[in-house]
Amino acid sequence: MSIEPHDAYDRVVFAYDGDRPGYRVAYDDRADDRILTVTINHVEGSREQRLTPQTEAVAAIIQHPDRGLVTDVVIELAGEAADVRLAFRVGLDVGTFYVDISHPDQAASAAGDDAARTTAGPGGARTEPGATIG
Repeated sequence: MSIEPHDAYDRVVFAYDGDRPGYRVAYDDRADDRILTVTINHVEGSREQRLTPQTEAVAAIIQHPDRGLVTDVVIELAGEAADVRLAFRVGLDVGTFYVDISHPDQAASAAGDDAARTTAGPGGARTEPGATIG
């Protein structure tokens, strides 16, 4: 797990070995648009990890240990970023998937836009088991 700041967004990168895991990315509606949750299915070996990058959009990233091949990651949005629901997108690359979170000064998603509220990965929980997240 790592973060890469860019001019208009911050990218949170999840690396894995083996088959691509299933995933779900969504705002936690109980947290006033301050939290994005990432659930990663069919992974082994993840451990407790905390990053505090203090980028324009991200204050902290907390990865909780896997529980039965499911890993939960909490992305806490930074100060000004937490005041609006920021648009995000998920992308895939060989051995990684990533979440791009727009900076607060970029166009934010409307609160009712379901496309920016939840994104599920290819096959969701049906993705082949056996990935290891790094």
